[in-house]
Amino acid sequence: MEQRKMVKWLKFLVIFVAICGLILCAVVIPVVGRELSGMSPELGRYFKPWIIFVWVLAIPCFAALIHAWMIFNNIEKDKAFSMENAKHMEKISYLAGADTIALISGNIVLLILNMNHPSVFLVSLMIGIIGIGISVAAAVLSHLIQKAANLQNENDLTI
Repeated sequence: MEQRKMVKWLKFLVIFVAICGLILCAVVIPVVGRELSGMSPELGRYFKPWIIFVWVLAIPCFAALIHAWMIFNNIEKDKAFSMENAKHMEKISYLAGADTIALISGNIVLLILNMNHPSVFLVSLMIGIIGIGISVAAAVLSHLIQKAANLQNENDLTI
C-alpha cells in the first residue's frame, strides 16, 4: 500500500473514532444513564457526577486523536521519523497516562462517596491496565521515533 493511501485510511480511522466517541459521550451514555436512573430512583442522584466524570475522561482521548492527526500529516509529508512526531507521540503517552490516573482516582473517589459499585470499580481497573499499556507503548514508540530521527539526521549529514 502506498504512503498516501495509508495516511488517508489512518485519517479516516481517526475521524471514525472521533465520531464514535462523540456519539458515545453525547448520546449513548446519557441515554443509558437516564434509563438506569429511571429504573432505580436511588441511582438518579449519581447521574450528573458520572456524566461529568465521563466527559472529563473523554477530553484527553480527543486530544490524543488531534496529536495522531498531526503525526499522520507529517507522515503524509514524508517526515515519519521526525522529532516533531516523537513529541506528538510523547504527548499521547502523557495523555493516556493522565487519563488512566484520572479514571482510577475518580473511581476511587466515587467509591468512597458511595456513588460507585465495586464491580464498576473492578472494570475500571481493567480498563486502567489497558490505558497503562497504551501509555507505555506510546512512550516506547516516541523513543524509537526519536532514535530513528537522530539516525536519519546523521545519515543526511554524512552524504
